[in-house]
Amino acid sequence: DIPIDIHIILAESYGGFMRFYEAPEMVRVAAPCYFKIEPGPALAAGPQALYKPWVDREMLANWAREKVKYACIIRELIEDNFPEAVLSKQGPADLAIPKP
Repeated sequence: DIPIDIHIILAESYGGFMRFYEAPEMVRVAAPCYFKIEPGPALAAGPQALYKPWVDREMLANWAREKVKYACIIRELIEDNFPEAVLSKQGPADLAIPKP
């Protein structure tokens, strides 16, 4: 089985959807899968882009905390609505996470 990436949150510039409540069914149908939470304006070019040297670090930290909160909500929805699902532990071997 090859894991598939599923965009569960997409930035407004790409259509702007949040599919939290569909997560349990997506897992049931598509597992193994990873949910992608898009960083939003971070992908944008121009003045809307977040990751620039002059953007306040605290704002970026709050933005990251918000994304972690979304991931927790998604996890809870899956655990509550599809308890048979096996969720990955933190840092699974088949997940490519860039290292500095």
